[in-house]
Amino acid sequence: MRLPVVAATRDKGTLRGMIAMIDRPYGNLWTNIPASLVDSAGIAVGDTLQVTITSAGRAVFQGRVPFATSFGFVSTGQPVLYLNSLLELAIALNQGNFAEHHHVQAGPAWTIRVARAARAAP
Repeated sequence: MRLPVVAATRDKGTLRGMIAMIDRPYGNLWTNIPASLVDSAGIAVGDTLQVTITSAGRAVFQGRVPFATSFGFVSTGQPVLYLNSLLELAIALNQGNFAEHHHVQAGPAWTIRVARAARAAP
């Protein structure tokens, strides 16, 4: 039996992929977006990214999330994007459970879109 997989893609500075798994018991969401795709989009540590997670076409999370090397770069309870131990993009809540808090599951029905966030006007 073949399981459907949503391939990770890049269109200019926008990355799309799927929530491949939940890092239990922590609730961190691991995507199938590799570091090489993140790099090719020009995304770097310190950037703030616009993240949208959807299931069956319905957005379950939308927000501006910093891309950092560790959870300590955001306040407790705040989301953070990072590269996991497989060198794929992941999202978590500092000292929280992202999956439970936002009612997110894993699998091909769960997609993620990541793009550099527009800068606020001065």
